[in-house]
Amino acid sequence: MHEPSFKSSILMRAKTRCHRSCRKRSRQLATKPTMVKGWRFLLSKLTGYMKLRLWVEANGANDMDLFVYVSKLDEKGNPLPAFVLGFPNPGSRGILRVSHRELDESKSTHSEPCLLHGREQLLKPKEIVPVEIGIWPIGMTWHVGRQLRLAIQGYASWWLEDKAFPNGPIFRYDLRNKGVHIIHTGGKYDSHLLVPKVPR
Repeated sequence: MHEPSFKSSILMRAKTRCHRSCRKRSRQLATKPTMVKGWRFLLSKLTGYMKLRLWVEANGANDMDLFVYVSKLDEKGNPLPAFVLGFPNPGSRGILRVSHRELDESKSTHSEPCLLHGREQLLKPKEIVPVEIGIWPIGMTWHVGRQLRLAIQGYASWWLEDKAFPNGPIFRYDLRNKGVHIIHTGGKYDSHLLVPKVPR
C-alpha cells in the first residue's frame, strides 16, 4: 500500500459568497447544494485510502453532517463512473457528523483517521474547527486530461440498492443540517484532499 503523496488545496468553484471574517478563502455550504472542485491530471494512478481535511463552521447550528464523494470525469467534465451490479457508483465516499470529529490518536494514521465516538463536541457560535474525513479506498488510473472531482454535500447520493427501490433510499440518515455551513480554506486553514498517488 502506497502512502498518499499528492496534496492539493481545495479551491471551491461553487455559487457561494465569501465569508468576510477570513482573509483568505472561505465558502458556504447549505444543506442541499453541492460544492465541487476538479483537478486535471497527467497520467496518474491512485491506489489506496484518501483523506479530506476541512476547516468548518456552522452559522445558525451546532452540528453538521458532511458527505463527500471522489469520482472521475473525462476531458470535457462528463462523469466516468464505475458500474457495480449494473448501477453507476457516485464515487468513493466519506461521511462525518462534525460533533463526532474527535480522533483516536493512537489508531489514526497519516491517511486513515480513526474516530473515537466517545462524546459529542457540539459547535459553538462562530467556532471554526478542523475535521478529518476518511474516504473509501480507490484503485484507478487517470489518463492525461481527465479530472478528479471532489463533491462536498449535506446529503447522501443514491446508489445501488437505493435505486432498486422506487419508494426511495433504504438507508435514511437523521440529519442535523440547518443554517449555513462554511468551509474555510487558505492561509492557516489548510483544507485539502490527500490522495494515494502511485510513484512512477
